[in-house]
Formats: sequence, C-alpha cells, structure tokens
Amino acid sequence: MCQKNVLIMLLGVLVFSGVSSSSPVIKLVPGRNEVSIKVFNDCSVDIETLSLTLKNNNLPEGITVSIYKTSIDAPSKKKSERSLMIHIEVSDKVRDGAYLIPILLKDNANHSWDFELTAELKDTA
Repeated sequence: MCQKNVLIMLLGVLVFSGVSSSSPVIKLVPGRNEVSIKVFNDCSVDIETLSLTLKNNNLPEGITVSIYKTSIDAPSKKKSERSLMIHIEVSDKVRDGAYLIPILLKDNANHSWDFELTAELKDTA
C-alpha cells in the first residue's frame, strides 16, 4: 500500500534566524509512504535551489527514509511550483505511535533550516 501526503512548509521572517516552522502531522501506513513537500516563501527574497537531506538516521528500527536528490526554487511571497519528495518505508513490525523525522532544508547560498516532520502510525484495523 502506498499513501501520498502533501506538506507545505512555511518559511517566514524567522527563516534567516534559523527558527523552524511547525509542520502538520504525516499519517503513515505500513509499507511505502510518499510525502510531497512544497515550500511557501514568506520572505521578500527569492530562495533558490532548495534541497532536503535527512539530518540524522536515529529513526526506530523498521522505518526507512529516502529523500530524492532534487531541488526546487521558492520565489518571494509564493509557494514553490514543484515539490521535494520523501519516501518513508514502514515495516509491519513498527508499533503505533508518533515519530520525528529530522530533515535539513538547504539553499544554494548555504543557508539551512532544521525541520522535524511528525509522522504518526495508527492501527487501521
């Protein structure tokens, strides 16, 4: 089973001070989950060549995160046209609960922003 999620990250005035925005909870199911991330740039400056990396790999056993090595641009005061993609593979052995997925958003000017995506796994039976 594959579940698709769409997430919009908000980058505002606080972005350049390194403070991250909160994000909605991603609902996971056992198997492959696909998360699409669009970025809304609330700053007065275009942000170019944004990409994601997994900040660390301290995820529980049975959860694997893969990030596509692509980049997007976030024009000033607009939502990005394209998305960054993350695949989250969840083993059948992972227990229900909320999990934090630490990611780093970086641009071509070496600015970076830490985010934690909250992923929730619930028994659907």
